[in-house]
Amino acid sequence: MTQVVFHLLPTTAPKARLRYLIHLLDQTLWGHSIDLRLPDEQAAAKLDQQLWAWPSHGFLPHALGAARTDAPIRLWGAKPPEIGEILINLHPEWFPHFSGYNQVIELLDQSDALLARGRARYRAYRRLGITPQLIRPEELP
Repeated sequence: MTQVVFHLLPTTAPKARLRYLIHLLDQTLWGHSIDLRLPDEQAAAKLDQQLWAWPSHGFLPHALGAARTDAPIRLWGAKPPEIGEILINLHPEWFPHFSGYNQVIELLDQSDALLARGRARYRAYRRLGITPQLIRPEELP
């Protein structure tokens, strides 16, 4: 069964969400394949540029979608694959093929829109018999 983990950040600052995402990728990456689902191609391209600059201590090997399927981190603005190891859902909508992944990470902050969508997804997972884990980091990287 797919493990679902919600990370609920204590802020609404977009840069804090980005820093946390990069920290999460840096901690999770090694030995894993990660698909990031973003709202659209433009958001994927923007994150691609940001990942070239951060983290300052190294490089997170990544690629845009199907450009390099062997990259450990793949950014998807369109539909990601329906099967994989880890999916980080940064898209505002539910991903109907989540069960094709071993783990799904939902990264939320305190903005009203993200909280409302996150609550709806949490309830949807519960209706399917999945009890998501909730992580509330007190300190952000």
